[in-house]
Amino acid sequence: MNRVDHGLARGSGVASLVADLRHGFRSLVRHSRFTALIAVTLGLGIGAGTAVFAVLNAVVLQPLPFRESARLVRLWSVRAENPTKQRVSYPDLRDWQAESRTLDLVGYGGLDTVMTGTGEPERLHAELFLGDLFSLLGVSPSLGAAHLVGPSDEPTVILSHELWRRRFDASPSVVGTPITLDGKQYIVAAVMPAGFQFPIRVAAPVDLWIPLKQFNPALADRRGARLIDVIGRLRSGVALEQAQAEMDLIASRLSDRYPDTNESIGVRVMPALEEVAGDASRSLLLVSCAVGLLLLIGCANVASLLLARTAVREKEIALRAALGASGKRLARQLLIESLLLGLVGGVVGCFLADCAVEALRGLFAAALPRADAIAVNGRVVAFATMVSLATAVLFGPAPAAAAARTSLARSLQRSGQAVSRGTPARRLCQALVVGEIALATLLLVGAGSLVHSFWNLRQIGPGFDPRNVLTLEITWPAGKYTDPAEAFARLRARLLQIPGVSSASTGLQLPSRGEAMLDDTSPFVRIEGAPASPERQPVARLAVQPGFFRTLGIPLTGGRDFGEDDRPGTPRVAIVNEALARAYLFGEDPIGKRLSLDSWVLRGEGAAEIVGVAGDATRGGAGAEAEPIVYLPFAQSPAWSAPMVVKTHGDPLAFVPLVRDAVHAIDPDEPIDDVETLEQRIGGSLAGDRWRALLLALFAAVAEGLAGAGLYAVLSYLASQRTREVGIRLALGARTSEVFRTVLGQGIKAALLGMLIGLAGLALAERLAGSALLGVTLADPAALFAVTIILLAVAALASGLPARRAARIHLVEILKSE
Repeated sequence: MNRVDHGLARGSGVASLVADLRHGFRSLVRHSRFTALIAVTLGLGIGAGTAVFAVLNAVVLQPLPFRESARLVRLWSVRAENPTKQRVSYPDLRDWQAESRTLDLVGYGGLDTVMTGTGEPERLHAELFLGDLFSLLGVSPSLGAAHLVGPSDEPTVILSHELWRRRFDASPSVVGTPITLDGKQYIVAAVMPAGFQFPIRVAAPVDLWIPLKQFNPALADRRGARLIDVIGRLRSGVALEQAQAEMDLIASRLSDRYPDTNESIGVRVMPALEEVAGDASRSLLLVSCAVGLLLLIGCANVASLLLARTAVREKEIALRAALGASGKRLARQLLIESLLLGLVGGVVGCFLADCAVEALRGLFAAALPRADAIAVNGRVVAFATMVSLATAVLFGPAPAAAAARTSLARSLQRSGQAVSRGTPARRLCQALVVGEIALATLLLVGAGSLVHSFWNLRQIGPGFDPRNVLTLEITWPAGKYTDPAEAFARLRARLLQIPGVSSASTGLQLPSRGEAMLDDTSPFVRIEGAPASPERQPVARLAVQPGFFRTLGIPLTGGRDFGEDDRPGTPRVAIVNEALARAYLFGEDPIGKRLSLDSWVLRGEGAAEIVGVAGDATRGGAGAEAEPIVYLPFAQSPAWSAPMVVKTHGDPLAFVPLVRDAVHAIDPDEPIDDVETLEQRIGGSLAGDRWRALLLALFAAVAEGLAGAGLYAVLSYLASQRTREVGIRLALGARTSEVFRTVLGQGIKAALLGMLIGLAGLALAERLAGSALLGVTLADPAALFAVTIILLAVAALASGLPARRAARIHLVEILKSE
């Protein structure tokens, strides 16, 4: 025995620990193939966990990139009878700012604008804000001053760092120079630092910020026009609960003062980080649970492999015990080896996670905010290290305990071959395999259910025909045009002259583009003669041109379409969808009834006659629920910015140059944005469901592979331990098919038992959490059937190879080994 071995037998203290570490390291190097197998097995689980933590860290855990961001809050208007969050009206914001003693408040809102005069015209996304936004956020410009005011109070603008570099060549002299937005001149007051973004959201980064002295004067007295986003900062020493209580009192006072517009209108104050993370937290929790199951499967796999290896090393361990090593010392040696294996697995996991980060950034770019911040940084590496140590603690004790119980006499008596069926190590190996399959069942059923749900979403039509439809966004600058409806009408006429274009229209709020375009005063309608409704549903208001329903293939189930005669100065008309008729009329024929929006009532305007009923078409893309919608003639309710939809014969993208020419024939400075097919747009609306299903399916596939590998390894080990028994049975006349069935049956039984335990766990989880369990439907027959087939196939394959090997054993080989 070498010096290290003697040290293992007699050393103590620091010297013995060093000796154990050296011996453990040499053992891993000496058995490099086994070490590599363990490292890959652990690395897959640790790498998946580290990669998901990198996403979680960037999206949910990392504070917002503003000063003392934990004190930033978002404020929403909410109705007592409907908790749906709404924006805030201009008068309400002014009252909040004047009466609040716990919050500093700033209002803001998005606007698309066209910049001209500095190269090619370009549509930019701007944020208008009222208040000291940058002081509230605690961010200072890198150039200039955000509060700069030009001569004669000339409007000012603050540029993003990206826009400054891209359009102004990063010139410091840009501050104080004029730029033209929508035909109006602004003075550049400042340039924000690189990486600064506000507001933080999934898409549409902000190009510039425009400070206002007031929002649109037309909103000054429109207390019901809830169009403004509000961000606030808790003042020093103020808790969120105090701010909420104060805002509840303010809302109550406003309700008493303005019952027509503010009755039952409350305020919801929520942390800004929670608002930014949104549903991402819930989705990432689901994925984190999947990663946890995957990691447990990897640990069980490694534990079973180490148990098998411990049994192979039984003589070595027993001999060291005979030379004086205590059971505690032997257990410590194997625990150190497990710890080293865990750390090696952690290194492999960090490498795999780092390789996956770039793919994750691309995958999540359209689904998660702050996806560009996903990275393997110090916090993520620390997490990987802790997970590596935790996995070592999970899989290390089993082989260590087996080593501590090793007896030299018993080891020599078994001679390394005749392990009885009742050996504790063998029973533990079988239990670990059953546990792996149970965990794999949990993960596979969850992933299968989610993938099946995603597939069903893809099959549910949005209520319109997206084939051969080109979509694009158009904004006519208010400084150049006095009538946006007339500009859109001219564009539609030019589009219809393009050969191959069958119809064109505007007015659809396209899927995956912003929030619901609810009526600017109230999300409710009033229908004369309609039965009393105990609970009115929110209603979307969409202004559309004639031909809109034909362009998208939305059926008109009653009445007529809008015509060219439905213009300003003529009686108001409206078309409702079937969902609105069900919600407000309970099956009555809506044709001829008169409909009013709450905003019209408040302004003393007349009602509109319902002239048509359209089929239900969702604005959220495939799988979204139909909501009540009021369609109005675009000429009677125009907007400066709206999407166009163009129906073509053939590939819509082939018409992009012709469509661009039609736009530029009206205005050479008008850019067109977001040009894509409607099918692509609908696909984008399912980005969140897609990445969840993809990740869970990937983790489930890895888990199934690990479970199959564990089953194969344990059965191979158990079959090798029964070599003598099998050989004797064959010598006494047993058929090879019987031996094959016996070993194969072991694997199938383990798989069936693991599946039953896994399904029992699913049933318990469903009973405890119900359908709210992370949005995954557990009782999915299609998913259960698919999982059963997959698990049985993997179990048969993993069991068949050891069974075949056992059935081919020859008695001569057994005698030679003895």
